[in-house]
Amino acid sequence: MFGPGAVIISGYMNAHTVNLENVSVVRWGRPILTNISVQVAAGSCCAILGPNGSGKSTLLAILSGYLWPSSGSVSIGGQVFGKVDLAEIRSTIGLIEPSRSPAFDPDMSVREVVATGLFGTI
Repeated sequence: MFGPGAVIISGYMNAHTVNLENVSVVRWGRPILTNISVQVAAGSCCAILGPNGSGKSTLLAILSGYLWPSSGSVSIGGQVFGKVDLAEIRSTIGLIEPSRSPAFDPDMSVREVVATGLFGTI
């Protein structure tokens, strides 16, 4: 199990392959992320680990299309952000942040927990 400060990104089928190329974020003249390049292939999973303030939430905001990087490119399933309707892409993105996730009933099956994401409910 991943502890606090962990973020899990999962590439689900080809439509959700994640690609970041040389992504940087500068806020108030301060670098938040610098030249991040990551590929998460279809069917794979990765964890982003780091201490508070290391840019994990900023990276998630970029991946979900709510924050634009200062430089670099982002694509999911070959759809390049800035060239597609982000509202459509957002509806296909599921992010898991253990520190922000709700407490699930311990009697729920994995299938039931996954279904909460499918239907946007708990």
